[in-house]
Amino acid sequence: MVYNNYMNALMVLLTQMFLGSYVLMLTEFREPVRIWRSIWTAVIVSVVCINILLILFFDFLDIYKRVGILTVTLPYVLMTLLCSRYKGLRVVFNICTCLWIGCIGNANGIAAHALMPENVWINVAARSASYFVLYFVVRFFKPYYSQMLQLLDKGWGTLCLIPFTTFILTLCMINNLLQEEPLAASVIIYGIMILCTCSYILIYLFFMRVLQEYELKNSRELINVQIAALERQSESNREINEKMRIQRHDMRHQWITVSALIENGDKRAVLEFIDTVQRQLNGIDQEQ
Repeated sequence: MVYNNYMNALMVLLTQMFLGSYVLMLTEFREPVRIWRSIWTAVIVSVVCINILLILFFDFLDIYKRVGILTVTLPYVLMTLLCSRYKGLRVVFNICTCLWIGCIGNANGIAAHALMPENVWINVAARSASYFVLYFVVRFFKPYYSQMLQLLDKGWGTLCLIPFTTFILTLCMINNLLQEEPLAASVIIYGIMILCTCSYILIYLFFMRVLQEYELKNSRELINVQIAALERQSESNREINEKMRIQRHDMRHQWITVSALIENGDKRAVLEFIDTVQRQLNGIDQEQ
């Protein structure tokens, strides 16, 4: 019994260590980020350690399987909502995604143990390998999720429903069927996982479509701004060209006036007239 408690505590520790790092990776923390991340980490580590100690010394495993959603999952949700810069179901989707990943690792561990029950470490090894591979999936998914946090205002409840339903169904299979028919339970859990994975592929495609529409909208707005600027510049150029045309027409008359003033010997009037014309030309140059 003690050995089983140690093995089960090890699997819980392994699972929560990976899933906690995934939640940490996907969460956009409030400012100051370092402080809120430290608060989140300290509380979650404390919660996980308390559950592991209960499993080790108080035979808490059977209860943990049924109420772990309250003793571990609920603190995850509450602390992430508290520490995240975003609020609502868009943050809960982070937790639900990590629950789905936990279900995959759990399913692989159960299947490996059902196929090789004599190997006491196969469950731990299968879970570890699964979580290690899924780390790269989370890392790939993170940029799209981060952008959706800013762009998507509706639909998060529907998105959360898919992985959360998968988690609840998997939990029911583990609590009600796993002990009697481990292989059958593994097959059913894998079927649920496949459906949820397909749903996540659709979610990814949906995110991509939203991003493309957002980028297209930004491109259109940028083009419209550039077109408006070009139109204003073109209108300004037309006005300047019109002034230059008028000025060239006026200069013929101005030369006649200057010639007449020179013939009359009125040097002061010539200088004042030339100064006036120069100021007009300078005004046109400044507009250009």
